[in-house]
Amino acid sequence: MLQRWMRIVSILMIIAMAITLLASCAKKDEEEDFVATVDGVVEKEENNTAAITPDKKDEEGKKEETVDPEKEEAPSSDQKEQEQEQQPSQEEDPLEEEPAVGDEPGDVIQEETPPEQEDDKTAPVEKETSGTEITFLSQNVLHAGVSVGSKGDGTGNNIYNRLRRFKSLVQANDPDVIFFNEARNGAIKFMSQTDPYFTSTYTVHWKYRWEGVLGGDQAEPVVYKTAKYKVVDSGHFWLSDTPSMPSKSFDSSADYGDISSWVILKDKTTGEEFYACCTHFSPSGSEVPIKAMNLHIKNSNAMKKDAYAFFGGDYNVYYRSVDYDMMMDWDSIIDLRDVAMNMNEDGLCELGGMASGHNLAYGNGEPMPAVNTKKPQIDYVMAKPNPHMAVDYYGFDYTIYDNQAEGIQKGHISDHWGLVVKVRIGTDADYSQYQTEHYYGDHPIYFNTELTE
Repeated sequence: MLQRWMRIVSILMIIAMAITLLASCAKKDEEEDFVATVDGVVEKEENNTAAITPDKKDEEGKKEETVDPEKEEAPSSDQKEQEQEQQPSQEEDPLEEEPAVGDEPGDVIQEETPPEQEDDKTAPVEKETSGTEITFLSQNVLHAGVSVGSKGDGTGNNIYNRLRRFKSLVQANDPDVIFFNEARNGAIKFMSQTDPYFTSTYTVHWKYRWEGVLGGDQAEPVVYKTAKYKVVDSGHFWLSDTPSMPSKSFDSSADYGDISSWVILKDKTTGEEFYACCTHFSPSGSEVPIKAMNLHIKNSNAMKKDAYAFFGGDYNVYYRSVDYDMMMDWDSIIDLRDVAMNMNEDGLCELGGMASGHNLAYGNGEPMPAVNTKKPQIDYVMAKPNPHMAVDYYGFDYTIYDNQAEGIQKGHISDHWGLVVKVRIGTDADYSQYQTEHYYGDHPIYFNTELTE
């Protein structure tokens, strides 16, 4: 009997253990199903994140800790292809991709020009002094409304006094070449025949623009140092549709024609050659500045590529005006004012008076010294672009000159100030990066309102 009950108890214990074991297996299966479900959600979220930000890699240490790798199902071939499309290629740089719509600024970095390339383009030229120096002076003597007269004609601005103040200006600046505007008979004779200083120092190359017509004895001479230069060639041309013969200037209403006189000079010491042309654009006629400049550009382009050429005088066109912008062709002729200001920013050029070349104090009865410059510039020294040309100085001379040796008191020379420009040609350095239009910023300054002496 006892043995029978013991068998029954053993059987019951075995049954209980079996039930416990079955319950444990069922619970384990539920936990594995839950983990698999969670892992599927995590994997889906990771795939979505990779699709939005393909440049971010999975962080280490966030792999499934509860899943047995042996029990994890192998992905299908479709899933593999989808995962490969979602992952960025190792050969591609994700930084070069276009930003997706809605990306925050800074998520994509666009490659810029390497700094070393930018430095090569903008690096300033080192200060140097090579080349042949030339000092230019452009001065308009204002013939209009003033008698050539004599010393005793009763006006402090008569041509006799003004020419002798002009002589003091020349002696102070010692120019190699002078662009002399609106020179009539008295001024021509003064420089070429009468005054010992000019006749012993300079040669005057000139021709009347239109003889036999009212006011037609005006000339635009190129004046150059006799001892320093040899004349290679010279000539004249009229600013008209028939430049080889005396003629009216395009649509000008004047009874005379504008003329340009030019020389090709060779430095007797260095052998450097350059073309120098003195011009005067008529102040009347809207087509004059554009057509007149085209003639100078034509002459400039006709020269050999490495030739040096300079054009100076009274253009009667305001600096940076509409007419100025229309007449300028920066590929053929450059304004040395802009070159000087570009070089000045790198400490390579000294600037003098930059307010204006127009003297509004002249003839207004203002007590001396009177300096009034608040009007845009109309006098220029321009040049053909050449990489081996530097500008060392640019500025108007606002000095009120006298001539004590000849008893002439201080006064004005003209309604124009003298423009002094110092250049070097045949330089070792390349200055082409400065031979562009000067950038003034958002608010262009056409001329300084404060006098710089």
